[in-house]
Order: sequence, then C-alpha cells, then structure tokens
Amino acid sequence: MPRSQSNPLDAPRASVSIATTDNLTDFYLLAQVIESGGFSAAAKRTGISKSRLSRRIIELERRLGSQLLLRSTRTLTVTPAGEEVFQHIQDMLRAARAA
Repeated sequence: MPRSQSNPLDAPRASVSIATTDNLTDFYLLAQVIESGGFSAAAKRTGISKSRLSRRIIELERRLGSQLLLRSTRTLTVTPAGEEVFQHIQDMLRAARAA
C-alpha cells in the first residue's frame, strides 16, 4: 500500500484496544470500590489515590452513559445499573479464574 494511503481499519483497532484495556481496568476498580464499601478503603486496597479512583469511575460512567454509584459525603450507594455492571464484572472474574 502506498505511503499516502493507510489502512482505515488500523486506527480504530488501536482505539478499541486502548478503550478495552481502560474499561477492564476501570471495571476492576469499580469492583474494588463496591467490595470495599467506598473510595477510601478501595484506595488503601489498590494503592491508588481516592481522587484518581473517583476520576476513573466517573470516566467509566461517562463511557457507559450511566451512573453506577450515588455518592454523598458519608455514603456510597450502588445504582441498579451499577449492580448490573458489578454482576458482569464478577462473572468475568470467575471466568478468568476458571481459564
């Protein structure tokens, strides 16, 4: 293929790969927040700052187009969409362990 012409499928594949990796990491972080009961405990568990965890979950919610967690100063509640995503994460983790 001449240099001036590139394969139009190359860039989307790279983007999908990066997005998939981000989603998998963020799914793992979401599971840590839910299992730990909050961002502080998840930060200790993962070694990632609370603010970074929060930003990653907010970005995941933006990409999915749905709020997964309801946050207040004292409580964290998993939304129905968050519960559904969490169940899928648990299924993926079980499948990965069984592989």
